[in-house]
This record gives sequence, structure tokens and C-alpha cells, in this order.
Amino acid sequence: MNSGVGLLDHVADFSRQFGELVDCSEGAAQPSIMSAARTFGFALLGLVIGGATGTGIGLVGGLVYTELAHVSGAEGYSGFVVAYWMLAGLAIGLVVGVPVGISIARRMSGRLTN
Repeated sequence: MNSGVGLLDHVADFSRQFGELVDCSEGAAQPSIMSAARTFGFALLGLVIGGATGTGIGLVGGLVYTELAHVSGAEGYSGFVVAYWMLAGLAIGLVVGVPVGISIARRMSGRLTN
């Protein structure tokens, strides 16, 4: 693996090689199906990665907040505060992850036509 080649280039090469295996003799319908599937896949990947990243950031943010604000640990209150921060981070990550995944898929469509 060449260290100068990015992940998107590897995915583009794989997708181009896979496209050669698919019979595209029916015209323009087949490439548009592949493009829609790629966009859906990247949106789903963005959903998963965005959710996980948002949850992790929420966890760290919640822990920092409970320390800085001196949140009481009585009856698990600080745990509820951290869980709230994690859920907020998850929601933000899910909302942001999908458009980011779609934009990556659209940027890759230009690389696949080369």
C-alpha cells in the first residue's frame, strides 16, 4: 500500500474494478443504480461513524463537565448528566454524519469517471 494514496483513492479503485465486473450493457440505468448504492452506503457509514464519534465526544464532554461544575455523585446524578451529554453527542453525530457521508460519495463520483 502506497502511503501517499488516500483511503478515498483505494475505495475509488475498488469501485472502478467492481464496476468492470458488472454488466452495464443495458445503458445508463446500471451506473445510476451503482451511484445510488454507493451514496446510500456512504450515508450509512456516515451515520455509524458520526454516531460513534458523537457519543465519544459526548462522553468526554460529560465527564469534563461533571468535574468542572462539581456535579454531585449522590444517587448517580453525575452518571445521568454524562448519559445526557452522550445522547446529545449521539444525536448531533447522527445528524451531521449522514450529510458528510453523502458529500464524500458525491466527491468520489468524479474520481470514478476518470
